This record gives sequence, structure tokens and C-alpha cells, in this order.
Amino acid sequence: MENANISKKIIDEYVRIFDKKGEESFYKYIVGAAIISVQYNKFPEIDLLEHSNYFFSMARSKGNKKYFIIGKILRKAAHKVYRALFAIDKDRPLNFKFLNLLK
Repeated sequence: MENANISKKIIDEYVRIFDKKGEESFYKYIVGAAIISVQYNKFPEIDLLEHSNYFFSMARSKGNKKYFIIGKILRKAAHKVYRALFAIDKDRPLNFKFLNLLK
């Protein structure tokens, strides 16, 4: 697995927000922040997936269940952001890392 571009600062920030807000509010915060970040990051859902994978890797190596929960929330948020951005812009390229429903 390749290393995601995730700094210690971002990891600490995710953990701090998770501890402060709890699971549901952390999820809403991440989705909102990712939608807003579209202004300067065209594909925030990819970053969220990479961050999620990194947290899963840390959970396995350190045995910290909190990292697993954060990774799970980041993955869920990535899928939500992908669907929301795809609904706004139908010309957005399909990404097969995400479920794409055909009509």
C-alpha cells in the first residue's frame, strides 16, 4: 500500500475533532469540509479514501480502535462526497473506487 500524503498535523486534527464532536458530528464535519474544499481540490473524495486507508493501516499496526472508527467514517464520508459531487456535476468522470449506479 502506498503512503497517503497525510501529515502528523492532519492525523492529530482528525483525532481532536473526533474526540470533541463524536462520530456523527465528525462525519458531518468531514463531509462539509470536503464539499467546501472543492474550490481548491477537484477530487476531495480521493483524499478522504487515502486518509481512510492510512487510518486503517494505523489501526492494524497500533491496535488503536479509535483509528479504525475514524477510518470507517472517512470512507463513508468519501462515498457521500462522491455521490453529492456527481449529482451536482453529471460530467464528472466516473471513479470505479466508488459504487456507480446505472439508470
